[in-house]
Amino acid sequence: LQAIAHRLTTSFLQSHDVVDSPALSYLSVAAFYEWIFNRPFPDSAMFVCEATWELRKQIAIKGECAMTTKLQVIDWIQAEIKATPALMALFGAKWDDPEYFSLLLQPFLISPAINITDIAVRLHQVYKPHANVTDAIHFAIDTSHPFVLFERYLEHGVQLDDDVIIPPGTHVFMPVDAMVTDSVMRFGAGPRKCPGAHIGMACMLGMFTSEVLESPKFQPKLGH
Repeated sequence: LQAIAHRLTTSFLQSHDVVDSPALSYLSVAAFYEWIFNRPFPDSAMFVCEATWELRKQIAIKGECAMTTKLQVIDWIQAEIKATPALMALFGAKWDDPEYFSLLLQPFLISPAINITDIAVRLHQVYKPHANVTDAIHFAIDTSHPFVLFERYLEHGVQLDDDVIIPPGTHVFMPVDAMVTDSVMRFGAGPRKCPGAHIGMACMLGMFTSEVLESPKFQPKLGH
């Protein structure tokens, strides 16, 4: 994945005047697509990259995205899976069910495109020439992670011995900034920890090389 992301980003940097936020969204989707399906991301599917901005409303800012856009992307991912025998062999007809096609759509194509563009904006602010790229990415995540809090509805509350810590029926908000600079908790902790942290880092290390970060073409704030 890192090699794919690096190749695509380097090529884009050389052939375009600016690497803005829509470009980074495209590069994320294209890299993950090629890694999963073992073929280049088709030009005919550029609408998927555009759809990540619409789906962002539903996933990241709790708004509503256009249902036509959502259905178009679902139809597309189902068709791509059916055109890939190695994937079809895994679950067959079950891929038509949301709990199965979402295994590819949300964690590999939609969420990374949203998160990576957000992280890139902060990375552009904090990166210094010749700095360690991995450390810079970690710092960008620690200081300005796109999802600044978790929210959970605790039906039964939380009780420790005889003390009621959180009453039943409480809607709890947990700020992620409490995790700042803690490498163990950077991608969450416990059973809610992101299992794909290493995958996300691989993609970002491929995209955010020093060549890209130090280029005047790198302008992630544009279009964000």
